[in-house]
Amino acid sequence: MFSEKTTHTVPATSEVTDFAPINENEDQPEFTSSGSTISVLRGCLQVLGAFFILFNVWGLSFAFGSFQSFYALEYIQSSTASDIAWIGTIQSWLLIVGGLLSGPLFDLGYYKEMIFIGSSLGVLGMMMLSLANQYYAIFLSQGVCMGLGFGLLYVPSIALVSRSFTTRRAVALGVSTSGAPAGGIIYTVMFNQLISNLGFPWTVRCMGFVMLALFSAAAVLLVVPERNTKRPERTQRRSLLDTQAFKDIPFWSFTVANFFLYLGYITPFYYIPTYAETKLETSRTLASNILMISQACSIIGRVVLTIFAHHYGSMISWISCGILSGMLCITWISASSLARFILFASFYGGISGALIPLPPSVFSHVCPDPKRLGTWLGMAQSLSSFATLLGPPIAGALASIGSNGSADLNYLGIQLFSGITMCFGAFQVIALRPKGPLVSFAPSLLPSSKTIPGRTISLEKLELKHADDLFALTGGDESTPNAPLWDYMFDGPYSDASQFKDSIAAKSTSTDPFFFAIIDKRKTLPTFGKAIGYLSLMRIVPEHFCIEVGHVMYSSALQRTTGATEAIYLIAQHAFHDLGYRRLEWKLNALNGPSHRAALRLGFTFEGTFRQHMIVKGRSRDTAWYAMVKDDWDATLKGALEMWLDEKNFKEDGSQVKTLQELRGESA
Repeated sequence: MFSEKTTHTVPATSEVTDFAPINENEDQPEFTSSGSTISVLRGCLQVLGAFFILFNVWGLSFAFGSFQSFYALEYIQSSTASDIAWIGTIQSWLLIVGGLLSGPLFDLGYYKEMIFIGSSLGVLGMMMLSLANQYYAIFLSQGVCMGLGFGLLYVPSIALVSRSFTTRRAVALGVSTSGAPAGGIIYTVMFNQLISNLGFPWTVRCMGFVMLALFSAAAVLLVVPERNTKRPERTQRRSLLDTQAFKDIPFWSFTVANFFLYLGYITPFYYIPTYAETKLETSRTLASNILMISQACSIIGRVVLTIFAHHYGSMISWISCGILSGMLCITWISASSLARFILFASFYGGISGALIPLPPSVFSHVCPDPKRLGTWLGMAQSLSSFATLLGPPIAGALASIGSNGSADLNYLGIQLFSGITMCFGAFQVIALRPKGPLVSFAPSLLPSSKTIPGRTISLEKLELKHADDLFALTGGDESTPNAPLWDYMFDGPYSDASQFKDSIAAKSTSTDPFFFAIIDKRKTLPTFGKAIGYLSLMRIVPEHFCIEVGHVMYSSALQRTTGATEAIYLIAQHAFHDLGYRRLEWKLNALNGPSHRAALRLGFTFEGTFRQHMIVKGRSRDTAWYAMVKDDWDATLKGALEMWLDEKNFKEDGSQVKTLQELRGESA
């Protein structure tokens, strides 16, 4: 750390970085898609589009309880409760397992095609259901056709919203996924209100018209932002299966736990209306209303329990929700009155709703390699999805034991089955001890005196010979125009050339921080061949593959130029690929607004603020922490910076053709 009194010394482990102001005339976006500029309106429209899709695909799955009751008691009474449950479970299973196909297709850029085909299959299945009056026809239209269509829409819609947001990703996903229980409520109301007046065929057709309208709106809202849905020119195909997962114990622990939780989770929703009508002798309207109450509580529960998970961790939240949901299913046995049953349905909907968003957040700690996270999660969810296929039919078969038809089911079997399987799954989560991924990289290297060439600037080891050039551009006392350059630095300003040379001499012999001079390569300028700034690599920790860029000084000759961006590109590329580090940090004074904007523009991720971190030049300092990792660098950041720095991206007057954020979106 630089000291005001001993400016000629440089310690090896300075923790802070300050960046002289940079301004490439690019405003920082409200929402980002891998760094691309997306307006607030466009981001909100994408969330709304995903909301509409989830409103349809999961809303109809949640509303199947009303169909189950109607089929069992009136429409196809010759079919058992287990047979009827297969219709809804096939639909839900295909919806989830379809991610094995739709995920890779989304990565390949076929999102438009999937919206069209998936929406068409969903609406077609609903319209064909209106013509069906036998079990096999209902099964094919509602179970298979709609399930296949929904499977092409679910995972890509979530992936698009997730990719389009950074700082507000959780909020965006929370709003979009709330479409699922909202759809369950609306479709349940529609079915209940229309069935007695219009009959089954036209009730289903009306629901189909609503589906068509929402799918059409979603297509417009999600496809219009071409920047996110365009097909990438070069994308590696993602394997549907990674056999290494089958050898990983945490993977199987997660999958088994999720399987048993899913096995019991959806069953109560299928049988809530039937139980109310047959055991409590309520009207169909009231039975459907109880199901809607449960789904409405699911919306509230997801929000509240997500906040709980934020403070106490996703793992403990997942375990708690699983155990409580299982215990509630067992307490269902005592719900012999209408009031008790409504309380059960409300609490079960609120608590069990969190079992859907929590597992993916836990899985990020299970997968040993972030690059395989999508593939492994798709495999785990697909294996777990067999539980949604088997759970309700098994429960229906248990309920049929000793019964006299659908009007006299033995609900004790359903209650015990759901409760025991969910508690067992929750205890499997307790046994899951997630560990970080194994690291087997070659050791990182230390910086050397090797020159790093660029187009407009180059980086070379800082030497005493650079002192005169740098002093001419940065020297002067508090009254000179150069004084603000040192506002957020730990040393300076320097009014005396000899003191400045002593400082440069100390920097030139330091190994941590290791300083680089920034040399101007623009032949048309008087600063050609001279040092116009410096920066360093510091806090060098090879055993953790972590390094930091710091002590950055940009003179007025470097600020707001292409070289200002190129210097960070060169140092990042050097750190990640020449030296072999996986994390590049950047710490700055929390009051340094231009550096905040520069960090975000260049692709660094804000990781928090250390309050009252230190005292610098007699003033209290909060330190903002930023970082980028090699995975992000290789995926989008490096390519976008190279395209931005290319001469073709600049007009004759020197202005840019495309912003860095726009190019980062195209390279995603």
